[in-house]
Amino acid sequence: MKIAEESISLENGGDAKKCLEAKTTATFSAPGTYWLRAQVNDNSGNGGGGDQCCWTSAHIVVNVK
Repeated sequence: MKIAEESISLENGGDAKKCLEAKTTATFSAPGTYWLRAQVNDNSGNGGGGDQCCWTSAHIVVNVK
């Protein structure tokens, strides 16, 4: 599997009401079931600098035939 953009930087200009969207493309070389994991962090980075703030994640199942 190849992901076009593994890391996408998003900026909202300090406007918390501004909705942002990130897109990428995944290419699969063989049929099968794949689990993709997406994670979005704020500017505190992975683990929020020890505070566990602020992030979200998603798991997506893709069935390639």
